[in-house]
Amino acid sequence: MAKYLIRYKCGHEVERQLFGKISDRENYISWAQEQLCPACQRKIHHEEVACQRKAYHNEALADAAAKGYPKLEGSEKQVAWAMDLRYTFVNDTEDYIKEEIEYVIPDTYKNEAARNEQLAHFDKFCTELREVVAYLVANKTSAKYWIDSRFWIDPLTYKFGEEKTQKDLVREIKKEMEQKKLG
Repeated sequence: MAKYLIRYKCGHEVERQLFGKISDRENYISWAQEQLCPACQRKIHHEEVACQRKAYHNEALADAAAKGYPKLEGSEKQVAWAMDLRYTFVNDTEDYIKEEIEYVIPDTYKNEAARNEQLAHFDKFCTELREVVAYLVANKTSAKYWIDSRFWIDPLTYKFGEEKTQKDLVREIKKEMEQKKLG
């Protein structure tokens, strides 16, 4: 066990405590001298993530403009975040439908009647799900709503979370739509 001063490719020097055989330590030092220091690696990683987030936000802005979505209300940061969440929600819903269609369509059913029954049931569900998405996009213009509802979507991976399924969402929003019609 010894401490070594390693000069990285970026010019920064970092003191590291290395363990193991001397030959292994020397190999590590040789390898490390060809790399960026940990601080520079983190900086580059953060810049790449920020660039990816900005590109994703620009996609969300373009999509909202192209589809004529209503503007969201809230602070500038809230609106930016909520637009990304809304864009993710709409896209993940469509991706879910496409994945499920691919699952239902193959000939894995014992007979054609069972397959057709499953397709009819799924078509009805897809129609309801798309109605719910259209309702949410048109009527939920508060950035707060999308941010508070972000747990339907995992924000790191942009996938539906386990707290609510699409069927739960359809049931909940359909009730809200019916109450709005009655009230």
